[in-house]
Amino acid sequence: MRRALVLGIAFLLLVSIPYDVEKTEIQSMDSATLSQDLLPIERDWTANIVVVGYDPALINETILLTGMPTLRNYVTDDVHITYNIEYDIAYADSAYEDDLRQEMLDNSFNGTGTGTRLDESALSYQKANQDDPQRVFYPRSGRVIDGYAIEDWLEDNPYMTPPDLGYTLYLVNFSEFDNSDHSLEHWYDYHPIDPDTGEELPVGQRGEIWIRGPQVMKGYWPTPGSGLREGGWLAMGDIVEMDSDGYFKVVDRIKDMINVSGNKVYSRIIDDILHEHDAVDIAGVIGIPDPERPGSERVKAFIQLKPEYKGKVTEQDIIDFLKDKVKPFALPKWVEFRDELPMTVVMKLFKKKLREEELAKMS
Repeated sequence: MRRALVLGIAFLLLVSIPYDVEKTEIQSMDSATLSQDLLPIERDWTANIVVVGYDPALINETILLTGMPTLRNYVTDDVHITYNIEYDIAYADSAYEDDLRQEMLDNSFNGTGTGTRLDESALSYQKANQDDPQRVFYPRSGRVIDGYAIEDWLEDNPYMTPPDLGYTLYLVNFSEFDNSDHSLEHWYDYHPIDPDTGEELPVGQRGEIWIRGPQVMKGYWPTPGSGLREGGWLAMGDIVEMDSDGYFKVVDRIKDMINVSGNKVYSRIIDDILHEHDAVDIAGVIGIPDPERPGSERVKAFIQLKPEYKGKVTEQDIIDFLKDKVKPFALPKWVEFRDELPMTVVMKLFKKKLREEELAKMS
């Protein structure tokens, strides 16, 4: 089992800590509840703090240690264990710093030039001048580092001998990898994709969002790459619309999108409109296979009315309410009223169950 190791990659030490705190005690229960019948055991812990990349003259060790726990109590049915924690601060030499820097370079990539926010002026120019390519995304800076690889390296190459009982904290400063204004950025490469053709869509059109980046999984266990598209893209299953600033609006889940003779009906939009009706308590639409057109679906709405409206609203009332709000192909073919609709554990309409019920009727 690997020793306890806490890795801190700090690009700037900007934490303000009060000076009047001299001792911090962490207890598993209030000391007043400790029974005198428990067997007392006292152990000493050592916590190493290795400072890497900082000028030692700028480190105030009193402030650094202020607020760090110096005592920890642990109680079982039979014993009361007290851990006394002492700290040992060390400053890594330049050779160790250079080795760690190289390891970070070997296990990272540069984010400079990669961005996610559109430059509208450049995009407009490029549309009008297709033979003159422009950088249409604002560049991003910073470096994306594989923290797990660095943790493994620190464990294999400890600057100090790990304590038998305790842990090691590495306080690392490589601000050269940071943005010039020291604002850390987490970014994805992403774009909306036409779920039918797999082609990337322009701004303003709706498609499934695909993402890739250092935060994206490497695949489903145990097969690397499983669940990913070519190029490492992860299809999110959300239908989105991207505006000119690079912001996304989620329109629907792709599994809830309804295909009516090749026309896409976004069920979430219909759901939201139905909830605008004064009589509707819970509502939603699903797609049901069209027996007359293989591969096509028909829209069916399910409505749970508010108690005071039960028996007072008809199927035609709902359809008339939608007529001037949605396109003709998106109008429900059927409207079913129920006293109670199935809900998921997070209290969302259980559309999967409704689909299964409708398919069972057709079989």
